Amino acid sequence: MSEILRLYTANFKQCEKAFGIYLPSASLIPVKYQELPKSLKQQIEKENNCGLSIKVNHQDLGTTYIAEFTGLDLFYLEDRNTENKYAGEGRVYVESSDESEIPVVGYTYTSEKSRRLGFGTRRLFVMNALSRVKFKTPISSSGSPKPTQRSIWEKLVDEEIAEIHYWNGTQRYKFS
Repeated sequence: MSEILRLYTANFKQCEKAFGIYLPSASLIPVKYQELPKSLKQQIEKENNCGLSIKVNHQDLGTTYIAEFTGLDLFYLEDRNTENKYAGEGRVYVESSDESEIPVVGYTYTSEKSRRLGFGTRRLFVMNALSRVKFKTPISSSGSPKPTQRSIWEKLVDEEIAEIHYWNGTQRYKFS
């Protein structure tokens, strides 16, 4: 087994274990760069920029594709509904300060037709599972989430799934 394949397999098994804990209703399938949705491939730009790529099948809301941009601690996500139509997207990256680093929701968007169906909330759960695998810590919100994103985070706080914390002088949310 080549070193790259061995590392990829180890990363996939780590993902599978964490997703089983944080998203027990989801199943993971490793995918090749060529199998990613065209719009997600455009984000990655070239095949050799793509590290780990996973398809997360959800029992009720279609699929989330995850693609790692190699060497940058940057992940792109794309949601597809049950008809395999675009439903939304997101980005996870690491934010740094002089004292520390935290993985954050860098961007999240749900298409007009897919809003109020649970895609935004589910995307945060996928991002959290990914963050716990790759960075060994829960995902945090950005320092200035949009109102719709803030309302999702506040609902998660009310349900004691997330909490408010301060990082680098800014109030944020993170999974508990």
